[in-house]
Amino acid sequence: MKKILNSIVFLLLQIFAYNQVFAQEWVTWAQEKYLTGYFISDKFNNKTLESSTAPREFVRKNLSVRENEKIKLMSELFGSTSSNLAILAIDRGQIVLERYKSGLGPQTKFFSYSMSKSLTAYTVGIDFCEKGISDLRQPAQNISSQLNRTAFGKAGIEDLFTMSSGAHNWSLDSRNGSINNEWNDLFEFKVKNIPDILNAFDVNLKNPGVFVYKNSDTNSLPFLLGAPEVFLNAFDKHFVQPAGLTEKSHWLRDRKGHVSAAGGYSATLKDWGRIVYHTQRILSGELGECSRKFMNTATSAQIKNAAYGLDYGYQTWIHQRGPVFIWMGVYGQRAFIDKTNQKAIIIFRSSEGDDFITQVTRTFWGP
Repeated sequence: MKKILNSIVFLLLQIFAYNQVFAQEWVTWAQEKYLTGYFISDKFNNKTLESSTAPREFVRKNLSVRENEKIKLMSELFGSTSSNLAILAIDRGQIVLERYKSGLGPQTKFFSYSMSKSLTAYTVGIDFCEKGISDLRQPAQNISSQLNRTAFGKAGIEDLFTMSSGAHNWSLDSRNGSINNEWNDLFEFKVKNIPDILNAFDVNLKNPGVFVYKNSDTNSLPFLLGAPEVFLNAFDKHFVQPAGLTEKSHWLRDRKGHVSAAGGYSATLKDWGRIVYHTQRILSGELGECSRKFMNTATSAQIKNAAYGLDYGYQTWIHQRGPVFIWMGVYGQRAFIDKTNQKAIIIFRSSEGDDFITQVTRTFWGP
C-alpha cells in the first residue's frame, strides 16, 4: 500500500512539474506574440506611419580581433536563452551584431511597451523647442485646455516628464504604472478612452514632485501638442523622417484615436536602431542647440535612485555608473544608449527571467 501511495505522489509531482513548465512556456509564447505583431493587427486602432523619404542605410563595422571575440560571445549568449527575440548592437551608426530568434526576422515589427515613453517625451520636448516653449515648470493646463480640470493639468510639465505629477488613484499599481483593468479597457475591450483614465485620478494632487511610476503621466503628454494627430505628425517630423526609417511603423491608439504614449510604438529592429542613432545625433548637436539641450536634460538624472537601482530623467531611465540611458519595456525590452561613445544595444525579449541582459551589456561595454 505504501508503495502504491508513493507512486501516486510521485506521479502527481511529475504532472505538477509538467504543468508548471507548460504554463511558463505558454506565458512566454503569449508575450512573444504580443511583442511581434499582435498589437498591429486589424483588431486594434493603429496609426501607420510611412517610411522616411530619405532612408538611412546601415553598414556593418569592420571588427578588430577583440571585437570579433566579444560579438561571438554576445551571439552565443543570445542563442542560449529561448526568451530572446532579437538583438542589435551599434557602434557609431554601424552594425556590429544583428540576430533574431528562429521564425522572426528583419521584417518583424517589435512592440515596445514602455520604451515608447521615452520617444513621447523627446517628441514633445523637441516640438516645444520649435514652438519656443521653454517654461517647463508651468502647469500643463496652461498649454493644453484638454487637461483642464484634471490632476495632470494642474501638474507642472516637468513633473509629467519625470513621473512625479502627484496624480493619485487608489487602484494604481506603481510598479507597472496602470490602474485596474486600464490596458484591457482601453485596447482589448475598447470600453474606455485615455481621457476616461486621466479623469479617474483625483483632481487634487498628492505629493507632487515625488516619483511614482504611472502610464497616465506619459499619456497626458501628447495633449500638450493638441489633437492626437498633431503629436503623431510631430513624431513623424522629428523622428521617423530624419532618422531615415526604411519600413512602415505603427502607433497604437484607443478607440477615439488618442495615442497610447505610455506603450504603443512598433517598428522593425533596424528601424529601432535608426531611431537610437538619430537620438545620439540630436545629443551631439547636429539638429540644433535647443533640441540638444533638451535631450541632454531628458537623458540625465532628474530624480536620483527612482527605482530598480536607476535614476530617472524625462520618461527615461538613467544608469548610475556611466553615461548610459535606457528605454525599458515590461518583458525585458531594452535600449541601452551611450551618450559619450555612441554605442547602443537594442534587445527584445519575452521574459525578464535571467541575467542575460547583464552578461551581454558587460561584454559589449567591457574591455
